[in-house]
Amino acid sequence: MHLTRKQWLQALTLALLPAQPTAKILTTAPDPTIPALTYSITIPNTTSANSASSSGADGKGSGPIYLRLTAPTTMQWLSLGQGPDMATANIFIVYAASATTVTLSPRSGGQGQPSYNPAANVTLLEGSGIVDGRMVAEVRCENCWGSWPALSGSGTSGDAVVEAGGAATGAGGGSGGFVMDPTGNETAWFWAYQLGAPLDSADVGAELGMHDVKGEMVWDLREAGFEVGAGEELEEGFNPFA
Repeated sequence: MHLTRKQWLQALTLALLPAQPTAKILTTAPDPTIPALTYSITIPNTTSANSASSSGADGKGSGPIYLRLTAPTTMQWLSLGQGPDMATANIFIVYAASATTVTLSPRSGGQGQPSYNPAANVTLLEGSGIVDGRMVAEVRCENCWGSWPALSGSGTSGDAVVEAGGAATGAGGGSGGFVMDPTGNETAWFWAYQLGAPLDSADVGAELGMHDVKGEMVWDLREAGFEVGAGEELEEGFNPFA
């Protein structure tokens, strides 16, 4: 078979692209009654190296971590909390925005319902949405090595739609709260969900009902990672779960 000039150029372009790494993904299904409820994490070695050697004043690292949250659409919302306690936690909450998309609402804990925190530097990656009867959120977080900066007021709500490929960004930094060990073998996380009809809301500060089920889990981050070669960079929008 003879290739056309266009086909030959396309093949050459693909051959010259740097190979993207294969991720080592750590996944937990914490509720045995609902196996479709899963939480996953993977971390590039460049992030771990930067974090371990970080000299920032707040002691926090730099670089992304990747999370994946999935749940059946019989749930109104699901969440993953990062940290040892609600008061200082980073909380990722996911709910339906429409019949095909999801909203990612990064919130900070405290008294009462967690509040949307615009300082969370998170991106909802392509591949997220309502997929085969499940809510799927594949997330890149740039400032998840410790608590996000504290809210200055009672929280913020808005009309920002966070869909596949979209982002909600804010300033990093801050002090206080928890700091996560990038090679920790007992990092603290917690999860929760509420059953019910879809919210169908793009409001990242939407009011949520009380959870029906919640729990805690421990992740060994040494089991979640992938190698990025020396001098290589992850492509913009790279999704290790794809």
